[in-house]
Amino acid sequence: MPPSSRVATVSAPSTVDAATYMQPPKRFDTNAAQPPRPLVASGDYVLGVFTSPEPAVDAMSMHVRCRLTEGSAPITPRALGAARVSTPRCTAVGLGVLQVLSGSNVVSVTVSSLPSGCGGAALQATLNNGTTSSSGSTTVPAGGGSVTVTLGSAIALGQVDEIDLVLTGP
Repeated sequence: MPPSSRVATVSAPSTVDAATYMQPPKRFDTNAAQPPRPLVASGDYVLGVFTSPEPAVDAMSMHVRCRLTEGSAPITPRALGAARVSTPRCTAVGLGVLQVLSGSNVVSVTVSSLPSGCGGAALQATLNNGTTSSSGSTTVPAGGGSVTVTLGSAIALGQVDEIDLVLTGP
C-alpha cells in the first residue's frame, strides 16, 4: 500500500482529544527507516499508533501507552506536538558492568570504563531479574573511571538479568 493510502488504526481509545505525527528513529534491529506515525492523546493517556498494515508483533511494534500525571493528578492534554532533538552523548563506547553480590542477591552494580567526558553526569542503574527490579544512582567522578551504584533494595540473582544504565548530563 503506498504511504499516502495508509489507514491509521487505534485499538484502545474511544475518543481522541489531540493528535500529531512523529517520525520514529530507525529500527534498532534492522536499521530500517520507519514511516511517520500518529501520536494520539485520549483522556490522560498518550498512545503511539501504527499504520495499516501493522508490522509483525515484536518489541518494536507494540503500541506504546503512557499515562500523564503530575503527582497523582491526571493531566489531560488538549494539544500535542512532536520534535526531534539531537542529544549529545558523553560516550559511544562500551562500558563494563559487574553485578556485586551478597550471597545470591545483587546489592550493587559497578560500571567501569566511563570516559572523562561523562564526569559530573548522573548515572542511574536499574536491574530487573524478571520478577523484581531495583535501581540506584550516583554521580560519575570528574575524571571518569569506575563507579558503584548501590541498589535501593537487594534483588535475587536471576538466570537472565537486565541492567539498564542511564547517563544524564553533565
